[in-house]
Amino acid sequence: MGNYTNDYTGLDGHKRRKHRRSRRNRRLRRKKRQQAALFIIIAIVVVVVLILVGVRIFGHSKNVTDPGAGGGTTPVSEDAQTTVSDGALDPVSGDSAAQVSGNEAQPVTYDSEYARRIGAFTDRIVSANEALHAYNDKLAAPFYQGYTTYADDDTKGVPAENVVSKHVVLIDMKTGHVVAQRDADSIIYPASMTKVLTVLTASEILNENDADMEDTFEITQDITNFVFSNGCSAVCYDVGEKVPVGELFYGTILPSGGDAALGLAYYSCGSVDEFVDRMNEKVSELGLSSTAHFANPVGIFDENNKCTVKDIAMIMKAALEDVRCYDALSEHKMMTSATPEHPDGIEISNWFLRRIEDRYMPGVVVAAKTGFIKESGNCAVSYFEADDGGQYICVTADSTSSWRAIYDHAVIYNLFCGDGSEESRAEIEAHLVDLTAVEE
Repeated sequence: MGNYTNDYTGLDGHKRRKHRRSRRNRRLRRKKRQQAALFIIIAIVVVVVLILVGVRIFGHSKNVTDPGAGGGTTPVSEDAQTTVSDGALDPVSGDSAAQVSGNEAQPVTYDSEYARRIGAFTDRIVSANEALHAYNDKLAAPFYQGYTTYADDDTKGVPAENVVSKHVVLIDMKTGHVVAQRDADSIIYPASMTKVLTVLTASEILNENDADMEDTFEITQDITNFVFSNGCSAVCYDVGEKVPVGELFYGTILPSGGDAALGLAYYSCGSVDEFVDRMNEKVSELGLSSTAHFANPVGIFDENNKCTVKDIAMIMKAALEDVRCYDALSEHKMMTSATPEHPDGIEISNWFLRRIEDRYMPGVVVAAKTGFIKESGNCAVSYFEADDGGQYICVTADSTSSWRAIYDHAVIYNLFCGDGSEESRAEIEAHLVDLTAVEE
């Protein structure tokens, strides 16, 4: 955009980019504060309920028949007594009445008001736990339910003079509506966009096994050989380096590390073949197109590693609904943990996120993954949160360069999610396509 001035801020160039980063950082900080506040509130509710239950437990003997010496009892009115039979469970301890009263089965009576309150406290604990689980589910992007999309008369085409990518889809994540598309149902080779499915599959497997994210995986010679021989991007771990499993997710996404992706596959399933089977099980579960099939967790070219841009959009949606995947896909830059092989760690970054933040958009690109193989050109999938509250996923394939893929996403968001401002129009015009050059 050169020295174009942003009228509403009075900033340009470096200062304008800094302003956008600041705006994004404020949003992220506000979101984290809201998350922390809700966690604290839920924790306080749980603690208070547990304290109240504890007080009742210690005081409940006032209302229970005393089976001790002399058979003395604490008087309880007949109207307020509930008799528990031998086989019934004590609502406090979970033991049977016979266990509570000793070796001989003796009737135990409870103040009905006490029992009612215990039930109410228990319900509160259950409700608090359900709220916590529901909140965890919503930590990632809250989208529409399901993984189907629909196009209608309102679905727009993508102007050739604005966007180079041959395959494009832009989907409203609140409704599933296809806002705009270009050849979105044709088969593509997704390249490293495959890794979005890789982290999603790995996360679900590790959740099933209750895996410890601090556990480590040792990089093998086979992994580094595969990465080198296939020309894959890599974190550049050394053979024998022990990497925390949780960091493999970031290594797979940020630098598009083939070594990290293979590490997740081996750690999760013990073999790449078994892991790929699980990837395709996930494809079936999501109900993707009949052509969708994956042959490896890295994204290297294989005629059987194929799908559509719509399929990638739905895989991205599912990944963003997983907190672990959301965190990896939305991280801009980080240092890996220190190891003997890399005492200072390794700096890794999401190239797409770091570059697109310099473009003007009516919102923020929150998460993204790129890909490239010669058979499908430069590809990218990104998630965009508009200033007006809109949520969108855009997928493009077969662009002419990595930079052009970024421009395409910026232009698409300004074209179809834009605010119509002078800044938005300027961003679109800054990247007009030379149709003559494209045709040649």
